[in-house]
This record gives sequence, structure tokens and C-alpha cells, in this order.
Amino acid sequence: MVAYRMHLPSEIVFHNAPAGEIGRGNILEWEQPLADRLAGRPLDIQVQLTPTSILARTLLLFGATILAAAAALAGLVWWISRRGRDDATAFPAPR
Repeated sequence: MVAYRMHLPSEIVFHNAPAGEIGRGNILEWEQPLADRLAGRPLDIQVQLTPTSILARTLLLFGATILAAAAALAGLVWWISRRGRDDATAFPAPR
């Protein structure tokens, strides 16, 4: 048996892999008997992918997470500094 495993860069919409399983979302596997391979018989591999890559979606997700964390940190710093300023004006320093 000769096996072909393909790690594809995008989500799989259609495939004709005989096992019918998609490993980890983008890995497909076809098998061909060695006698067929030695005889030069072609292996019919058909795959259709989505136009966006998994890497692009992952980078977008990480970027959005970093921006959300930075905004939350900036909001927290602003809130703490604002709260300290309000407390200082409510109770004036003794003379």
C-alpha cells in the first residue's frame, strides 16, 4: 500500500479521499495498492478549498485579541488614574 497525505493551507469544502476523514481540519489521506502504483495507474485526487487560508484567520484572531487586551489595560489605567484624582479633590490636603 502506498499512502499520500496532504496538509492543505485552507479549510476543505469537498474531497474524494476514500477514508472520508479530515484530520485536524485540513489533512487528507489517499491510499493506492503498490501494484497499481508500479503499473503507473493514476490516483484520482480531488480537493476544493475555501479561498481564505487558516493562517490568515489565525493571525486576525491573534491581532484582535492583542488589541482587545491593550484596550482593556488602557481602560483600567484610565479608570485607576481617574479614581485617584477624584479622591484627591474630595478631601483637600490640610494646611
